Amino acid sequence: MIPKIIHYCWFGNNKIPRKLVKNIESWRKTNPDFKIIKWDESNFDITKANDFVKNAYLNKHWAFVSDYVRLYAIYNYGGVYLDTDVELLRPLDEVLREFPTGYIGYENNEFINSGLGFAAERNSKIISEMMDYYNAIVFNKTELEEIACPILNTKILITHGLVGNNQMQKIDDIAILPMEYLCPQTLGDGKRKITNNTISIHQYNASWLPSYKRNWIKVVMGIKKILPTWMVKKLRNYLRKNK
Repeated sequence: MIPKIIHYCWFGNNKIPRKLVKNIESWRKTNPDFKIIKWDESNFDITKANDFVKNAYLNKHWAFVSDYVRLYAIYNYGGVYLDTDVELLRPLDEVLREFPTGYIGYENNEFINSGLGFAAERNSKIISEMMDYYNAIVFNKTELEEIACPILNTKILITHGLVGNNQMQKIDDIAILPMEYLCPQTLGDGKRKITNNTISIHQYNASWLPSYKRNWIKVVMGIKKILPTWMVKKLRNYLRKNK
């Protein structure tokens, strides 16, 4: 059984932006019976972490620290993890009745992303394997896209039979959810496809990306609102080739 705990991470000792605070406040309002745990330097000892986490922290890549700590939190305590840029649309009691032994979701047709939000019971075998993977790899700040959590999460799930087709599947009691559940808003154009199944919206803060790529995303999302779709696609392709 998954305990009524919401975990989130905030490393770096910086103030949480108001927009993200509003998300956290909405979690509390929608889920009054849930305990909320903030993971940061006060309750996670970086000096005792693996080399991946230590080096990510030293390089001030807080999102990559979170990639591991979220797994640590769920493995040791069980519950639900949410990134601070996740807006909940449904009460978690309702969600956990539907998926009582856990869930994680697709961010596109191929990759799973734990940052969208996920849930598991304490001592989950799958979560343990994801943690072990971080123990064996090196943090390289010049190859961030290759070590982003969707790549690593998906690698582990593939070894357990993940099909990778954005379809519902179950792996070791954890439901693999299609995009409509946890990722109805796509990165790049900001288009939302909300259905009755949608649990949450990931607002894609994308703090781990280099600033020029975050700016590129903002440009595309902005012009999407004023230009025809065919023109946006042409501009997006041009920017990709010339960034």
